[in-house]
Amino acid sequence: MRLSTRGRYALRFLVELARRHGMGLVSIGEITRKQGLSLQYVENILRRLGKAGIVELKRGPGGGCALLRPPEEITAWDVLSAVEQFQMAPCKRGRNALTDCPRIKECSTTNLWKGLESTIKTYLKNITLADLTRESGNLTPDHTFSFEI
Repeated sequence: MRLSTRGRYALRFLVELARRHGMGLVSIGEITRKQGLSLQYVENILRRLGKAGIVELKRGPGGGCALLRPPEEITAWDVLSAVEQFQMAPCKRGRNALTDCPRIKECSTTNLWKGLESTIKTYLKNITLADLTRESGNLTPDHTFSFEI
């Protein structure tokens, strides 16, 4: 699985925005310049994040954006699922392909893909924007999982 630039840019932008949480509306241009991101591309991403209830956007003089919830309440999953479609297997076509696939009953790998999807979601749901703002995104050991093979 590979995240698109949309997902990576969304997280980079929102981590920077989280660092300024509580300071009112923040200039989108200021953050895109600091992070080396395309302003037009980020504006498209922010529209998706706005529809998902993650950011507030205001255009014009004095405009900008702000988080609608505290950084401790916004997970990496919230952000990525608002801007990405996760495809765990090449056979996936759309959000519910693992349940809609016509071969679901005879496919030997269905449970593997479901398990992988569940593991990724669980991991991302346990990391908040606040976590990512600490020490340049170094996650603590409680954000790791161990698996028995």
